[in-house]
Parts: sequence; structure tokens; C-alpha cells
Amino acid sequence: MTEVEVQQRAKRYLDCLVQGINPLDGTVIPEGDTVRQVRIARCLPFSLTPEQLLSLKPEPQPVSISEIVQKCNAMIDEYTMCRLKTTTLTKWLVRAGFLEEISVGENRHRKIPTANGTALGIAEKTVQSFDRTYTVVTYSSRAQEFLFENLEMMLEEND
Repeated sequence: MTEVEVQQRAKRYLDCLVQGINPLDGTVIPEGDTVRQVRIARCLPFSLTPEQLLSLKPEPQPVSISEIVQKCNAMIDEYTMCRLKTTTLTKWLVRAGFLEEISVGENRHRKIPTANGTALGIAEKTVQSFDRTYTVVTYSSRAQEFLFENLEMMLEEND
């Protein structure tokens, strides 16, 4: 068995464990089992079932990446797996050429949409909050749908 095949099998096993299924025989893991203990379960990676992925629907208005991640995290039991992080999505978007990281001062960076990102519906929006003005990256309904459709691939590449 090649190293890639071993890693693929390990990923399948972890996916089963996250869903509370014994990967060896397909039975449900009892609640009191060691694997179901909170401290161990929280070490399992974020994942959604195919049904959960299909149920993710974009908002009609542009939203931030944090709002997209919150929507995904709302579908899981935090006691059984790690939460999804915004950086998982944004790093993938940078690698895929939809965002780019720019320097905005010493040791400070931010991500902005590329031409491909803009074409997808990723945009910058200036926000005024109290006495502060800042820029936030927003994702249109179409961009949200793209993220949901590619979420599984992002998670695999993040392993």
C-alpha cells in the first residue's frame, strides 16, 4: 500500500469516527466509548456529511468569510470535532488565485480579491463603525455557493 493510499484510508477512518461510526465494521459507536469522549473527539477534524453539505445555502446578500464559517460551524457538534477556521478557506482561496495577500504595514497583511475573485463575486466593502473606518472582504451569493461546493476539497487539501 502506498503512502497516499494509507493517508486516504486514514482520512476515511477519521471521517467515520467524526460521524460516530466504527470505521472497521460500520456500527454506531456507543456514547460511553473512549472515542466519543469530548477531549478526544475535539481532536477530530472538521467535516460535514454529504447531506449537511447539500443543505448549505448562500445568503442573498454579500457576507464576510466569518459569517460563512459560522454557518458551517452551526451544523456540527463542537463537542465531537474541531471547528472550521476562516484561514482554512482564505488560504485555499489564495492558493486558487481568488485572493491575494498584501502588506499593509510592518508585520501586517490582509487579503484582497484578485481579478478572478472579483469575477466570482468577492469584493471589498468599506465599513464605518463608531469612529473607525475599515475594509472588509465580502462574498456574494455566487461566491458563497462556490465555497460550499468546494468545501470538501478545501478540507482535504488542508489535512
